[in-house]
Order: sequence, then C-alpha cells, then structure tokens
Amino acid sequence: MKRELETLLNKELQECKQNGSISEENCKINSVLIADIVFAYNNSELINLLRQRGANINSQKYDAMREVEKKITNLKGENYDKLTRPVCAFITFEEEDAYILAQNFEAGKGKG
Repeated sequence: MKRELETLLNKELQECKQNGSISEENCKINSVLIADIVFAYNNSELINLLRQRGANINSQKYDAMREVEKKITNLKGENYDKLTRPVCAFITFEEEDAYILAQNFEAGKGKG
C-alpha cells in the first residue's frame, strides 16, 4: 500500500509541476515519501472482551474467564471480516509538502 500511494502521489506531483498548478517555490519536494502507515479497526467490542478476560485471569476467576472466552470465540467466528478489515489509515509523510499534496489528491480526476 505504501508503494502504491507513493507512486500515485509522485505521479500527481510531477503532473502538477508540469502543468504549473504547483510552483517550485511553493513545493520544495521532488518526490513523495511515506514514513509510516498505521491502520485502525472497528474492533472495540473484541478489545473490551479481551480486557474482561484478562481481568478475570488476574483475579483468578477462571469460570468467568471461560464465559468471556466463549463470547470472544463467537464474536470472531461471526464477525471475522469486520474485525480484520481496516476502517481507516493514519499516514505519516516525511515532508509537509507531501502531506498537503495528499490532502488535495483526488484519484481519477480529469480522466473522463
């Protein structure tokens, strides 16, 4: 994903510099580099159950722990795709100009 985003944004950067919509004075970068991508998931229900299980283990309440473990197993079985599909990404760019370019990027614009 990192490589694909960098490729798309570098192409956009070059096109904007060629057509004059970005000047060299306003944009000091020659390429877009992504430092990090962190994904977020819609898994708060699972995290809460894991906390409950941990609290029960810590308190040595093993029967309660087993009940929570069943809930965890059922949740994962019924909602595996939902739990493992990223719902957003936090992208850190190496340069602020790349961040600004990415904010204004619209995939497919001007292509019919």
